[in-house]
Amino acid sequence: TNAADLSVLVNADPTASTRRIVKWVDNEYQLIESVEQGFLPDDFPDPITDDINELIENISDKNRNPFNIRILREKLFGPGPGDFIVVFARPETRKTGFVVSLAAAPLGFCESGARVLYLGNEEDPRRTKLRAVQAYSGWTKEQVLKDPDKAIAIYEKIRPNLIMQEIGDWDMDRVDAYIAKIKPDIVIIDQLDKVKVKGTYPSTHEKLR
Repeated sequence: TNAADLSVLVNADPTASTRRIVKWVDNEYQLIESVEQGFLPDDFPDPITDDINELIENISDKNRNPFNIRILREKLFGPGPGDFIVVFARPETRKTGFVVSLAAAPLGFCESGARVLYLGNEEDPRRTKLRAVQAYSGWTKEQVLKDPDKAIAIYEKIRPNLIMQEIGDWDMDRVDAYIAKIKPDIVIIDQLDKVKVKGTYPSTHEKLR
């Protein structure tokens, strides 16, 4: 609505137009207030569905990626859409090896058909990729060095489903943008607490909130 439109409204019916003008001004004020708070009225998603079939499908294991470790799978089948899993342990206790095995070892996420994006900011990602080759082939480092062509030929089955990227100097905005570009089913960040987050925080774990 512009000034000319308001003029026409007032001339046509001053009383009704006044009410419409007041309503318009109120709506504009709410819009300005929303923008100042960092959102628009249409920025909110639709309420949660009441479709029982959709609700049941959301918790179904068929939408989850099974863990390839039996004892773990018996407790928690595997991650599904929207799940957030944290792996923590003392330093140098093979956390990286554990998540690489979940993704790349036989019956892991990659072999099950999931597209996995591995973002690393600790060890050299080329070393991590070699771990993935070893995990899927079941070969030791010495065996891979002895016959690298055969090792990579075995790994080729899951290669398209595992994308690795070094993110040593990335902040969370760049991570989000890269995820949007790759469109993976599963994202592994090793280590999340080392990703740069804007702002000041009293301790490392606080910025993960």
